Amino acid sequence: MLSKDFNNLLSGLDLIPNVPFFKESYICQYESTILNYCNDFKIENLQNGLLISINNNKASKNLVLHSHIDHPGFTVNNGYLYSAGSVFGGYKSNLLDLTNTFKVDLYDINANFISTVDAKAIRVNKAKVLQEVPKKAVMAIPHGLNYKADDKKVYARSLDNNLSTSIALNVLKTHKDNNNYNVYIYLSYIEEVAQISSVSAVINKTLPRFFYLDKTEHIFLECPFTDVYRGFNYNEKIVKPILDKGIIIRLSEQNVLYNTKNNLSLNKLINTSKNFENCYTTVTGGSTDGKVYSLYSVFKNISGIVIPCENKHNKGTNEFVCESAKIQDIKTCLNLLTAYIEDNNSYIDQDLIDLEGIKKDLSITKKSEDISKKNLYRVYIRNKWKLKHNTGTALNLYHRILNILGIIVSRLYF
Repeated sequence: MLSKDFNNLLSGLDLIPNVPFFKESYICQYESTILNYCNDFKIENLQNGLLISINNNKASKNLVLHSHIDHPGFTVNNGYLYSAGSVFGGYKSNLLDLTNTFKVDLYDINANFISTVDAKAIRVNKAKVLQEVPKKAVMAIPHGLNYKADDKKVYARSLDNNLSTSIALNVLKTHKDNNNYNVYIYLSYIEEVAQISSVSAVINKTLPRFFYLDKTEHIFLECPFTDVYRGFNYNEKIVKPILDKGIIIRLSEQNVLYNTKNNLSLNKLINTSKNFENCYTTVTGGSTDGKVYSLYSVFKNISGIVIPCENKHNKGTNEFVCESAKIQDIKTCLNLLTAYIEDNNSYIDQDLIDLEGIKKDLSITKKSEDISKKNLYRVYIRNKWKLKHNTGTALNLYHRILNILGIIVSRLYF
């Protein structure tokens, strides 16, 4: 079983209603939930995320644990409840798969509860649209997905990525007096929406200066659905066995490989993981902000940990279901990070990772990396345009025109 404090933290984060681009509606609730867990935490509200620390500046090295806020809800726009592509996300593929009527809880801009309504997926101009709802509603959260934990698993509306955030906060609280690292948590606001937070941070240079230092190590935590995992052959899925193999030390995100040359964080994490049976190293699909920071070579020392999650985005056959994760995997991750922090040694092993072999298996070339950078920037510009004009998948001709213009504007950059 997990500790009472950990369960209270994870269940508290899971209760917070949120959707993309409405951070003012929910960020105060995140801050208060975090401070209730440990009132010694110091929280700085930066442009693209929260920087959380405690009793730092004692050690010569820094460790930043990265997590992000995923969005369990639908966006409500112009009185309609809908999920619109990668911008107003959460349930891009779920809506048309559902054939039953289901319930959602509606919230206003201040995250105040309005009502519970029945909804059913229909098609309107190729948009995934649900029934009309009150005009003041801006968020709709699947109803009845309540947090619970037993001896083997935890179940929640949004483990991705509240579980990673809870793990990072637990590590920060537990190791506040360690002398090896100044430990920080960086919680980005809207990672999943085409990495708009991290691309914005790179372009506008809004991250703290110490993030860029050679003595700063970064670990990106994620709790994604197992379908995004890949083997060394990037086109070969290794989905089902993953759930029983434990947590992953990831070498890549999608087709972006982490830096593997003198990477203090990755080398140390791989060496530390050798002491854990249900922990292994591989390349993976899925992505966090680490994809952007690696692609643009922002940080030198980057590594990542993946905790397997079932039922991502609550997708069931004909209804929404809770996401779930194994308690054993959660404990392994906590113990692995503890071992990492308590070990003051540095590991530089040039033969640890076959970089060129992995690049060949993943078909990674300088050209493919350049294309990835351009695509990220295009999507970032397009999504900023959509956000400014309140568009996603268009609900009327006006929005359709703005959506097209947003795509045209982004392509003019290249």
